[in-house]
Amino acid sequence: MTALLEAELLKLRTTRTTWALLGAALVVVLGVLILVLAFFDRGSTVDDEDLGALFSLTAIADALVLSLGIVGGAGEFRHGTITSALLVTPSRWPVVVAKAIAYALAGLAYALATIVLCLVVALPWLATKDASFDLGGSAWVVPVSGRILVASFGAAMGVGIGTLFRNQAAGLVTALLYLLAVEPALAAVSGAISTYGVNGASLAMFGSSSFSGDELPFGVGVLLYLGYVVLFVAAGSGLLLRRDVS
Repeated sequence: MTALLEAELLKLRTTRTTWALLGAALVVVLGVLILVLAFFDRGSTVDDEDLGALFSLTAIADALVLSLGIVGGAGEFRHGTITSALLVTPSRWPVVVAKAIAYALAGLAYALATIVLCLVVALPWLATKDASFDLGGSAWVVPVSGRILVASFGAAMGVGIGTLFRNQAAGLVTALLYLLAVEPALAAVSGAISTYGVNGASLAMFGSSSFSGDELPFGVGVLLYLGYVVLFVAAGSGLLLRRDVS
C-alpha cells in the first residue's frame, strides 16, 4: 500500500491538471475575497466569527477539489493506465484506496493553500480599512477544520465517483449537477435530505445551518460525510473487481 500511495502522489505532483485546478481554485477564491472585502465597512471590528466566515468563503473552491478526484479516478480508464497499474498490483481494491488517500492529501493541500491566501489577502486589506481586530475567541476553529476535512473528503469521494463512471465528463456532470442543483432542490422540500445529504453534512462541518434550518453537530457531520466517501470508494472498488478494464 505504501508503494501504491507513493506512486499516486508522484502522479499528482507531475500532472498538469493538479496544478491547473489549484491555480483555478486560488483565482476563484481571490475573486470572491475581493468582492467581499471591497464592501467591508471602514473602521469596523473584525472578531473571530468574522474570520471564520471569511475562511468559510474559501469552500467555493471545493467543486474544483471534487473535480480533481473525479478526473483522477476516471482518468486511469481514459488513458489506459489502469491496466498497467493492475498488472503491478493484481489486487484491485488497494489501487482505488491508495488513490483515494492520495487525493485526500491533495484536497488537504488545496484547502491549506486557499486558507493561507485568505489570510494574506484579507488581513492587510482590512488593516488598510482601519479595521480593529478582536480575535481572542475560537469561533474560527470549526470553519477551518471543516474546510480542511470537506476538501480532503471531497477529493477522495471524487475518486470513487470517477472509478464508478470511468468517463470523466459523465462523472463530472453528474456529480456537480447533483450537488449544485438536484440536492438543493430536493432539500428545499425535504428536511431529511437537507440535513443528511452531502451538502447538509458539509454545512454541519462548517458549523452552518442546513437548508431546513436544522444543524447536525460537527462530529456527526464528519462521520456522515466520511460515510459518503466510504460508500463511493467501496462502490468504485467493488465495480472495478467485477468488470474488464482492458
